Amino acid sequence: MNRKPFAGFSGTYVYVRGRQLEGTYSDDPSIGMWGISACRVVRGWGNAPRDLFPVPETWPPEEPEGLDEAAKENRVLTYQRVRCAGEAIKLLSTPNAVSASFEITKQWFDAPGGVVTVPEANEEIIGAHAVAIVGFRPEDETFQFVNSWGTEWGDFGFGYLPLQYFDRHFQESWVIRGIHDVIPVTDRSATQLVEWGLPDAITDSLTHLVEMYDPRYDERMGWAIAVERSGFLEIEDLFVKPQYRQQGIGSRFCSALAQRGRSLGMPLRLWISHADARNLHTAVFQSILGKLGLTNVVKAPNRWSTFLATSGGHSLQVCSSLSPPTWHVAPGT
Repeated sequence: MNRKPFAGFSGTYVYVRGRQLEGTYSDDPSIGMWGISACRVVRGWGNAPRDLFPVPETWPPEEPEGLDEAAKENRVLTYQRVRCAGEAIKLLSTPNAVSASFEITKQWFDAPGGVVTVPEANEEIIGAHAVAIVGFRPEDETFQFVNSWGTEWGDFGFGYLPLQYFDRHFQESWVIRGIHDVIPVTDRSATQLVEWGLPDAITDSLTHLVEMYDPRYDERMGWAIAVERSGFLEIEDLFVKPQYRQQGIGSRFCSALAQRGRSLGMPLRLWISHADARNLHTAVFQSILGKLGLTNVVKAPNRWSTFLATSGGHSLQVCSSLSPPTWHVAPGT
């Protein structure tokens, strides 16, 4: 197993900017955030060095000068949804970083040696928590992860999770790709819509990106990420930074994605993340769905999203017994 933790970057920065993005930032440090919000932060804003913005002794933390400028130097190129334990195992053989949030029980707070077991049927789920997956031991089918509760917890800050725990109790998982890599543009004189792609982190197909980028200030204003799955062009995320909304950027993303789907001969569909589910009935969200031609919204048949939006001609058998999570990740993650 790989015992080298992810070091040098500020979890506090991602946590603060993520909560600000979700509209939950307050004097209460016990509120968590969704993993997709963390992905949006590290792609759009970056991450500050840990010594510039360490874990604060008081809350809310005082931000040092030049924090966002320092974070901008550490943006990631893209991110992609991890849908099952098998995909996570495959990704561990690559340089990419995998994070996952899981339902947890009280055993997590007192796990000798960091060993977490599959909960009994009557064991209470008390919340959820996000960790960095760093290894897998095939001989006993165990994941190794880095926790965020300090080196006094578990095996000097590391923990161990059975394979069965992953698919039974995970909420969402993401792979982060290409830290410090740059967006491929040739014209650096004006804001522009950039369409590009790179090999998929999990399959032999492509990951497709569309984004609004201002190279004069190296500013990533918004982006859409899509992958090829099961004959569909599946939209993993469509996001515009708050200060650039209501400017038609989302509409341009919709047009570009629709055109890409047509050129590939693939209908679109959109997995609506837990973080975005509360916005489903807003006028903006409904407008985006309409422009994408996704008129059929059903409950998602998995643990890692809340809804699935498809075109009217593509239905899905929905597992009615599955209930999506209703909480955020635990504090301190």
